[in-house]
This record gives sequence, structure tokens and C-alpha cells, in this order.
Amino acid sequence: QSLADPELMNKARRGEEGRIRRCLRCFKCFPGSPEEGYADLPFTSAEGTPFDYEPGDFVYVPGVRKAVEEGVEEIPAKVIAKDGVKDITLYIKGLTKDEKEILLEGNLMNYYKAHMED
Repeated sequence: QSLADPELMNKARRGEEGRIRRCLRCFKCFPGSPEEGYADLPFTSAEGTPFDYEPGDFVYVPGVRKAVEEGVEEIPAKVIAKDGVKDITLYIKGLTKDEKEILLEGNLMNYYKAHMED
């Protein structure tokens, strides 16, 4: 979601939820396609981390699929902005086995379909 609206956290803090630009799930933000298993990932950042990015900035998370598969909770990423590239740390903490599978299948419908075929 933060890729669709880089101001997500700032808007939420200000109580402007109605102004948050929602993800369209076009998957243009990830290398690959939904069929390759990418989904909306529940990234967080450390409490107190400023989120001062601008519309048009992008977050690139190399190796994100492998990180989810292996249960990595602290994931290095890059913010690609007009003024350069910045390193950031994102977190995906405490996923259950089922939650990992859902994310790796791309969405809940794909997860159900995969398990119905078993």
C-alpha cells in the first residue's frame, strides 16, 4: 500500500484516511507478476521512523519473495527518489505458516485454489 501512496503514514497520522491513494494491485511495483506470487505485503517500519517521501518516489525490495519464503523479518530496501537512492529497513514480523503461503500464492483466492487442488 505504501507504494501506491508514499504519504500513507503521514496521512494516517494526520487522520486523513480518506485522502490515502489505494493500491490498484497492478503489480507494476514488483519485478514479476501476480502469477509469480507477489502480493500486498504487510511491511512496517520501526516506530518513530520518519516517512518523508514524495509522490513519485518508489520502494524497491530486492529478494522480497525469498525473504518471505525464509521468514526473514528485517528486510533491506531502497527508496528511489528524485534526490537519489536511500537505504531503508522494512519489517514483516510474526507471519504464520498460512500467512506466508497466502502471500507467496499472490492472494487469498490463489491460496484457496492451490489447497483445493491438493
